[in-house]
Amino acid sequence: RNQLPDTDYNSQMLPIRGKPALTWVIEDYVLDNRVIVVLNKKNILLRNYLRKRYPTVELIELDFDEQLQQYKSYSVLTSLNAGLMVVKEKIGVRVVLGDTLCRYISDLSNDVILVSNDFVSSERWCLIEEDTSNQLKTFYDKQPNLDITGKKAVVGYYQFSDISLLKKIVIDVISSGKSQMSNVLELYNKIINIECVEAKVWFDLGHKAGVIKAQNYFYDSREFNCLTANPI
Repeated sequence: RNQLPDTDYNSQMLPIRGKPALTWVIEDYVLDNRVIVVLNKKNILLRNYLRKRYPTVELIELDFDEQLQQYKSYSVLTSLNAGLMVVKEKIGVRVVLGDTLCRYISDLSNDVILVSNDFVSSERWCLIEEDTSNQLKTFYDKQPNLDITGKKAVVGYYQFSDISLLKKIVIDVISSGKSQMSNVLELYNKIINIECVEAKVWFDLGHKAGVIKAQNYFYDSREFNCLTANPI
């Protein structure tokens, strides 16, 4: 996400307290889970970094030209589909966007999205409304000049209990010419209710303000009492 097609730049490699932003995301899961990272095959810098630092993480390198030929577009959904294709187990799956960093995530139920009140504009976010039981009710995807009262932003963290259903919906949505995660969530929620859970601490590393916020959050001058060097 936020990868420029013809360059090595992406927001996942921006430094947050001495290491790339994506590192903070991966390290929350890499010890006890199977982790699959989908990336642009032209992003050699990111690929080499991940291979060296996380040899157990599975990398799926996508060719954007091939994606265009196969799906007529490339999007977060074509990347998600590539990741789902290598998961053969009939188990639950957690999907985390590479520029989404959430901290202090407690045990969650099977079908969940994390949401937040920490946003300022309806034009830049997929917003949702939930019912009194915190179940997902309505989507508003990047709609300008929307009254945001009572609405929350979807932060880019999703859990699904039925991977077979998820795979089918992703393919159906791509085939229909749509490209937003909200299109998938909306269809999935019609069959299996999705719970909305408030993100306790969330950083959107795809926007400059989110990066600055994360850098300030993780900075603690007292930690300079001990300085170490990481060869990676």
